[in-house]
Amino acid sequence: MTISTGDKIPSVTLKTMGKEGPTDISTDDIFSGKKVVLFAVPGAFTPGCSMTHLPGFV
Repeated sequence: MTISTGDKIPSVTLKTMGKEGPTDISTDDIFSGKKVVLFAVPGAFTPGCSMTHLPGFV
C-alpha cells in the first residue's frame, strides 16, 4: 500500500484507554479536518536495527 501527499487516512477503528477501560475510536474522529504527518521506522527497537542502523553511543 502506497500513501501519497493528499491521500485520505483509511477509516479504521482503534482502541484507546478511557476512564472505564478500552474504548473504540475511529481514525475519522481523530484526523477529520486536520493535516496529518505519517512516519514509520521499520523494525524500530529490534536487535538488528539497534545494532546496525543506529550509531553507537557511550
